[in-house]
Amino acid sequence: QIYCSKGGFDLRFARGGSFGYATYFAEDAAYSHDRFCYHPDPSRPEIQRMLLAQVLTGDGVEVPKDSLSAELTKPPFKTGTRRERYDSVTGMTGHDGQPDIHRVHMVYANDRAYPQYVIDYVLREQN
Repeated sequence: QIYCSKGGFDLRFARGGSFGYATYFAEDAAYSHDRFCYHPDPSRPEIQRMLLAQVLTGDGVEVPKDSLSAELTKPPFKTGTRRERYDSVTGMTGHDGQPDIHRVHMVYANDRAYPQYVIDYVLREQN
């Protein structure tokens, strides 16, 4: 269970990625489908499941994907301060050697997002 209704998505299930140890949300459903969809019924592998989430990005910051961003466990400090952090991080990513064309948002606290819908779907064949 990755979601707890009292605390949002559970970061204990997060894993490190290009922007550190966070909960990641893609703007493009195709990116999530290619990488992270779930098959809820093993007897019907054509059915796939995805969550549509509400994400509170607040005062976010765009961060380049590099070795420093991969070490994040919290958003960086706001420019000119060492006391106040941004609320979230935004960046561009790709997969399987593809260019970074997908915008993703990362939050580093459990209560910054919640699943609004559970979507089960089947892809139709293209003619």
